Amino acid sequence: TQIFVAQALALNIAWPFFFVFVPMVNIAGMLPISLSGVGVREACYWYFLSLIGIEHEPAIAYGLLSSAVVLACGLTGAPTLLMGLRRPREE
Repeated sequence: TQIFVAQALALNIAWPFFFVFVPMVNIAGMLPISLSGVGVREACYWYFLSLIGIEHEPAIAYGLLSSAVVLACGLTGAPTLLMGLRRPREE
């Protein structure tokens, strides 16, 4: 999904970036210093993308959009979870 987000923003990012820096950003986002890593991921993407020559505004947009994709994917599981909780289990 990260590659698709970069393509949607017309960012010219080499594919090895996604295998090196995206896992580092995800690990940083798991640190308990913010709510769900909001702000941490964007700052990490801002820093790492600036290392490869991407301007600050597209880098922050990339971080926000990738966070939105993660949130949207997580929200799609909520109705499934709630539907499963309402159904009585058969033994």
